[in-house]
Amino acid sequence: MVASKAKIKSVADLRGKRVSLGSDGSGVSITAREILAAWHISEKSFKAGHDDAFTAAQLLKDGKIDAFFAVGGVPLEPLGELIASGKARLVAIDGVGRDRLLRMVPSLSADTIAAGAYPGSTETKTVSARALWVVRDSEPESLVFGITSALFNARNHGTLAASHPAAREIGVATAAAAPPAPLHPGAARFYSSVNR
Repeated sequence: MVASKAKIKSVADLRGKRVSLGSDGSGVSITAREILAAWHISEKSFKAGHDDAFTAAQLLKDGKIDAFFAVGGVPLEPLGELIASGKARLVAIDGVGRDRLLRMVPSLSADTIAAGAYPGSTETKTVSARALWVVRDSEPESLVFGITSALFNARNHGTLAASHPAAREIGVATAAAAPPAPLHPGAARFYSSVNR
């Protein structure tokens, strides 16, 4: 997300700007640094801030930063308001930088923010990260099996989908594909029972 008046057309243009990378230690911060590394941009080449999305949105609105990274389901609340007001716009994550990023970070995927996902926005190439549900391995198998079953129960799908537009994309067919860590035995039992 960049200020409309900022002369930022690509990730490469962040050099010399005031950029919020997300709260220290957050997933946003990690992803922002991965993107910067793929574009060979050092944090020393711009003024870095470390704010959550809502704080960064206000700072951008007030003219105190030029850009910020955001990670979340589309549409992400603070972005829509900024774009609708004409104060900000999306910048694509694409081209050879994105290709390099996807090779460096296999957990990310090429994606596109659809035209109109934010007021007046055009289709924007980007990357997406998977949301993960993480539980302690000491949790009872029956509890994790039950929660996973409830999450994917057809009677609950409407409530899940209504929670956020991105939640409509959550599906049992892809939920356990290429997990970055071992599945809990309760979750593994559920997925094996539905994928027979």
